[in-house]
Amino acid sequence: MIPDISRIEHMIDACEKIMRFTDVPFTVYDSSDEKKAAVARYFEILGEAASRLSDELKAQHPEVPWRVATALRNALIHDYIKIEYPELWKTAKNDIPVMLPQLKEILQDLRTKDGQN
Repeated sequence: MIPDISRIEHMIDACEKIMRFTDVPFTVYDSSDEKKAAVARYFEILGEAASRLSDELKAQHPEVPWRVATALRNALIHDYIKIEYPELWKTAKNDIPVMLPQLKEILQDLRTKDGQN
């Protein structure tokens, strides 16, 4: 489970950074190439980490949209020309605030099981 702990930590970090870069009005985000690029990059990290979690962990937590995170990462990497930044904004605002506490709870459970408290 140690690799899962590290990957969940990466996912939490990515979520927190996505939330930080989108903690501005949409017009500020939309006019900032840097913010849009950062948000896209952290969604890539989020999806990559999700794709590398153990099947066992993902099965234990079906409430987390693991496949959606992975699919978004794949779209960002392979269809980078078609990135729709307003959609990333919506995902950042609607889905990340739900996912982040789920990930934090999973991390706490993993640390407890691993004796890391």
